[in-house]
Amino acid sequence: MKTSLRAFAVTSSLALAFSGGCSGSDGPPPSTTDDAYTDLPEAKTTVSGIAFDPEAFFFSLATFPVMDPEMPPPPPFLFENIPYVFRSAPVGARVSVVRNGESLDSSGPVAPNGLWQVRGVPSGNDTAYKLRVEPPLEGLVMGAPEMFPAPPFEPIPEATYYPTSTLRPFTAGPSSCLVQVAGVVGDAGALAAVATLRTDMGIPTTPADLVDPSRTGGVALIWVYAPSEAFDLFNIPADSIAVETSAGSLYAIEWAPPGFFPGQSPMGYFATPAATSSLGYFAVVLPPGTTEPVTVSFVDEGTSPPEEQNPFLIRPWNISPLTLTPEPGVGFARVLAVPSVTPPFDPDAEPVPEPDLGWMCR
Repeated sequence: MKTSLRAFAVTSSLALAFSGGCSGSDGPPPSTTDDAYTDLPEAKTTVSGIAFDPEAFFFSLATFPVMDPEMPPPPPFLFENIPYVFRSAPVGARVSVVRNGESLDSSGPVAPNGLWQVRGVPSGNDTAYKLRVEPPLEGLVMGAPEMFPAPPFEPIPEATYYPTSTLRPFTAGPSSCLVQVAGVVGDAGALAAVATLRTDMGIPTTPADLVDPSRTGGVALIWVYAPSEAFDLFNIPADSIAVETSAGSLYAIEWAPPGFFPGQSPMGYFATPAATSSLGYFAVVLPPGTTEPVTVSFVDEGTSPPEEQNPFLIRPWNISPLTLTPEPGVGFARVLAVPSVTPPFDPDAEPVPEPDLGWMCR
């Protein structure tokens, strides 16, 4: 599949009208103190995007029932009307824009399609913001059971959800920041898997312990995805990814149908002490008191057939390191690989200007 991008330029104009004195006057009236300049109001940005539980999204993808053998399942994209988005949307949660640990403002309740919006974020390219998803006090019910009843759909296991920070910061330069993805996780996925493995290794641990500031310096859940052909909205797990971290304990996260073997989390996830994951999913548990930035590096160990022509599928991919600022609790980062080759130059193709993606506020 090949998706082409179109850049849309949004322009605006401001007309200023000036009028002089009346006809026949000796000139403009003298200036007064009332003509003094006034400061313009602070520029603001509207930030919006999609909130989802990445673990529930994959669970929904992996367990999606076969409705028609001749009809393929929906693709794993963060687009509207994709069933996995509805089934992983934290309906009722609020998304906050955070600066230096302080919440500036929050959205209204997340909609059933995962959409949210925060208005009035101070604009500028010098300030880094993060997103934080806050579950409601009554908790979250995932899976949209009224839309996707069981059977045939596998219910999303119940979980206690934690406030979750989005670990990749962004700057709010333009007037609108679109397509910002905020993740939220609970205790039925990777956190339960890591707690089980640590307990088996002689470190008694519960998911609540992992997000307890007195027990750890925070948990970073990092999911590496294949290159996205439409902005950052493809959510295809990248297999055969190896990881190194400059600090903390690293765990690879895998998945199998729930109940396949002992030690799985309710959603089917399990952890290993390996540095390579077939899902591209990892957890980094930092020791208490960690304050220095942590660098997580990635290597794509995947290969592709020599005859592969699609640059998005030619392996290995390039994956930039991720720098984490330690913080208590749990955070989630989507890391997208990028193609390592560029499409061949076509001298007969019509020139197309590079798209302006500044509205994504990366």
